[in-house]
Amino acid sequence: MTPKPRKRVNTKETHMKKLLTMAALAACLVPAFAAEVTSSNTVGYSKINLNKGYTCIAPAFYTVGEDTIDLSAMEVVDGRDQDSLSLLDSTGNTVLQYFWFNAIDEYPAMWALDSMAETEATGVSFDLMDGFLFYTGATTAKFKHSGEILEGDVAGVALNRGYTTLGNPYNKALPLENLVPIGARDQDSLIMLDSTGNVAAQYYWFNAIDEYPAMWALDSMAETEATGVTLNPDEAFLFYSGASAATLSVDAP
Repeated sequence: MTPKPRKRVNTKETHMKKLLTMAALAACLVPAFAAEVTSSNTVGYSKINLNKGYTCIAPAFYTVGEDTIDLSAMEVVDGRDQDSLSLLDSTGNTVLQYFWFNAIDEYPAMWALDSMAETEATGVSFDLMDGFLFYTGATTAKFKHSGEILEGDVAGVALNRGYTTLGNPYNKALPLENLVPIGARDQDSLIMLDSTGNVAAQYYWFNAIDEYPAMWALDSMAETEATGVTLNPDEAFLFYSGASAATLSVDAP
């Protein structure tokens, strides 16, 4: 497909660079949304390989019988004390942060609200498509998560005006075309980060207007359609929108 180039608009590249620098130092947003989910009545677990440094992750299992994800169902294998799980707001600032402690010394294996393990984090849960930024100083650490496998579509995921951190909620690869922004603007983008907080890949959404179909493009001019792109299980990403009331619908893979 080779559509006619269209005029470029401001894609907030300066703002993006600032956000990614902050993301490399901090942590990924809690979006409020009403999800439509269907249980498969299947329970499983996954182990996610963690970079030494930062990894954007999205646990692909939710609490049995619930539409949420419990922190208590997550653990770090071969990590270090004070490894942290963080959530960002739409400007890149940390809104929540939890610290992992291994079962050493007088501490049990647990999540704490502070880096001194003074207060255990109990009763903490997240929404289904929340994405996180995980930091570890270990070279062979893994993030383990257990729960119920999701089936069915997810609808009504709220997108901030600005940045929202989301994730693949399925335990299988998710085609990019299964993500449909509703009420978004042309050139709203989905951004993958590497372990240092730099952009590893970026895809641009175009609504079905003018001569263009509704599609994801590899560039902000809609010159090249993004085909064959998939998001891995447990993989998180940033979404930038210039709209004030956009939502995201996700078709089950």
